[in-house]
Amino acid sequence: MREGDPMENLARLCRLIAEKRDAIPHYDYRNDASAKAHKDAVQALVDELSATEGAVIKNSPQDSWIKLSGIRATSTSGVLGALANWRAAAQKKIAANAETSVAPAELRCTGCGSTWDDARLAKEKVLRRGLLSCCPERKMVPAHARLAAPSLIEQALEAVWKFSLVIESSVRRNDGPYQYAGVKDALDLVKEARASLSDQAQDAEEQLTPEEAWTILCETPDITSPEEYPDHALITMEQLTSFMDRAAPTTQAEPSSSELLTLVKLFRDTLEYYIRRDEKTGDSEGAALKRNTLGIVMNAIANAEGVSELSVLETHLKSLVIANPEKALLAALDDDMRTWFIAELTSVASGQVPLTEIETMVSRHLMPAKGGAA
Repeated sequence: MREGDPMENLARLCRLIAEKRDAIPHYDYRNDASAKAHKDAVQALVDELSATEGAVIKNSPQDSWIKLSGIRATSTSGVLGALANWRAAAQKKIAANAETSVAPAELRCTGCGSTWDDARLAKEKVLRRGLLSCCPERKMVPAHARLAAPSLIEQALEAVWKFSLVIESSVRRNDGPYQYAGVKDALDLVKEARASLSDQAQDAEEQLTPEEAWTILCETPDITSPEEYPDHALITMEQLTSFMDRAAPTTQAEPSSSELLTLVKLFRDTLEYYIRRDEKTGDSEGAALKRNTLGIVMNAIANAEGVSELSVLETHLKSLVIANPEKALLAALDDDMRTWFIAELTSVASGQVPLTEIETMVSRHLMPAKGGAA
């Protein structure tokens, strides 16, 4: 890494992290050789970054960066998480020192500084690799106008982005055509939808309303899902793309909140499916990470619908009861089994919901002898 402008060096280091991380082989817990190769690659990345960060810190105005040399591959997820945190800290400093003046009608990314036109020109290359992966703040800021960005979109993008990082290795080893709901690609689709809000040139007669497009999507015969899961909970990337393309562009200043809410709920359902799958395969760490993201998604839905978080948790409890009928029956007699339901709800709840309220709700639903609904 050549010496130069400190902010330029930091931006280069952040891009290096993103590029090297994409080259890390996926982790397959069923294959010892694969697991070792994955951990070795992670440690090699850490060592390489440790060797290059010295020049960046030396030329930085403030010596306040997280030291990568202190990171060791005690756990793969821990290392990748530490790298992500380091990168986010670096990006914040870059954004804080970035030039605020931009040309009229030009959009500049607060993460890497690239303009909107540059991103659009490189769409095929950048979007597929993840424009957002080098721009953690996910904001394209216009010079003289505000880009419509409802809070629901921001919450959904944040949740989906975190989820995509968590299940990246799971997607790589998926051997079927029906993957999860194209989280990364759907994220890009939502972003593209935001970018094309002003493009209303398509012939309205050739377009479907969002409701018509969604109805056709749900009636498509080749949508498949596991037998134990509701129909249409999982869709392919092609079907999701078709839905987004065929939905008529709105004449309002921002996307329809009902369309976005439908998409976010789809992510919620998909998360719940993969949590159950991880539990069945014994991947408790993967399930725990996805629960954290599920909590973010559920809060986004609660905020969008204007309901309390406790109501959302109650709906989630009912889903758990349906998915685990044997555990629900045993919970009326077994304290440990009741604790399992409490732990499941606590793992997705924010700190604003008292534990006593969660315990009361579980008892009310799972202990008929005490007036419960089970």
